[in-house]
Amino acid sequence: MFTATVRGSTLAAKLSMLKKTIEHGETTSMNPRRTGRLQIGALSEFYEDLLRADSFLANNSIAGQGKSLLQSHLSQKESKIKDRVAYLAKKRNVSFEELWTQIQSGTAEQLTADDYKESQEEVDQLNSSRATEEEDE
Repeated sequence: MFTATVRGSTLAAKLSMLKKTIEHGETTSMNPRRTGRLQIGALSEFYEDLLRADSFLANNSIAGQGKSLLQSHLSQKESKIKDRVAYLAKKRNVSFEELWTQIQSGTAEQLTADDYKESQEEVDQLNSSRATEEEDE
């Protein structure tokens, strides 16, 4: 069997671990929370060329320049992103913080038309009962 040392372990051992992972139905994608790494899809040829030139001009690695550009772009969009989350939280009748936490933990779900209709009916019922209570006072 062919073996080669790859950063302190053999290639055969790494392949064996990968085979066991696939056999057990586990995912082989990286978990950014566990490894600290984020994987994104390949760029189109044009944008890869631009990134390569930008990284050269910035005297940075391609990965480092990609990270820098992504952080810069997200920083510019931060207020718009938070405004959109606030809008969606209001639409769902939850607080901004609650929806933000759901998004960060990966438990937030897309709101369907039926879900939205149900939530609006609940708001209408709540408003109706409040109005009735105020009239009774």
